Amino acid sequence: MSLFDTTEAYYVNLSGDNPQIYINNSNNYYLKDMLSNVSKSFVKHTIWNLKNNELTHVNEYEAYTYIKQNNEGVLIAYFYTDAFVMDRILTAELAYTSRVRTDKFGFITEYTEWNRRQFNYTSDDALSYLNLSVDWNLLVPGWGLHSLGINPLTAVTIPRIDVVNFSNMTNYNITQNEVKTYFESLYDSFENNIQEDSYKLFAFALSDGALIDTGIVKMQTEIYNNKNNPEDPHNFQVFKIIYETNGHIYQTVGEDIDVVIDTDPDISTPDNIFTSIEQLLKMFTDFQTFIASVDWNNAFTIIIAVGIGIVGLMLLTLSY
Repeated sequence: MSLFDTTEAYYVNLSGDNPQIYINNSNNYYLKDMLSNVSKSFVKHTIWNLKNNELTHVNEYEAYTYIKQNNEGVLIAYFYTDAFVMDRILTAELAYTSRVRTDKFGFITEYTEWNRRQFNYTSDDALSYLNLSVDWNLLVPGWGLHSLGINPLTAVTIPRIDVVNFSNMTNYNITQNEVKTYFESLYDSFENNIQEDSYKLFAFALSDGALIDTGIVKMQTEIYNNKNNPEDPHNFQVFKIIYETNGHIYQTVGEDIDVVIDTDPDISTPDNIFTSIEQLLKMFTDFQTFIASVDWNNAFTIIIAVGIGIVGLMLLTLSY
């Protein structure tokens, strides 16, 4: 074992004909718990096959995240893994990027700047928010107020970290069939595992968001998720999760997790993050800014400006 920089390793030969040594490559001494009948943790490790002398390095496990707004506009990240059992998540450190899209009169679209936001909360924390969903008839005095029964701007709270209980969906609007459809598309074993009590679906209440549609103005929060580049630092990220299983405390860190991320269509951005129209608008705005900065009393500057203008128009045409 002096060949390996480790202080924890286990000899395993369950079948009697496949002798292996599991070698812990991390600073967390969870290897025994990872190798138990029901795994409770994960550590980076090497599997030394003593039969053929091959080494297999395992550096990460898979987890899955689906982000959706609930009916009151709160952004919820649904997190799931069956690599090991988590009874309860105690704390989580996450990050995500969002913006607000506003559509006016059906043809004017505006965006706020992308905003990188940090999530560092415990299971005891709660998010207080206002119900930002608006029914257009509430804007007309006396029209349909009785049908809602509550003030949409009433303050509400929701746990920052929670286990999804499909028999009591007070805070969430995701169905078990919706979850199954999404996760089953990623891997076949999900349907069987979700039926067990061991593997839970967790909900992270990220933040309140915009979910307003008056018929004239529509405001909608969007989540940055660059599917073309899963390593994009602006994507949803997990940095650390501390959890409890069978009365013991464990932690898992982001560098050990291969997180597959998807977003609900209502809050999704295009695969290239910016639509063609957005790119055209940005180029046009940049060109306007340049024109405004030109010293029109300088003939040489005018020539350069006209040349850049022609090139800009050509790029706009090609982009469109």
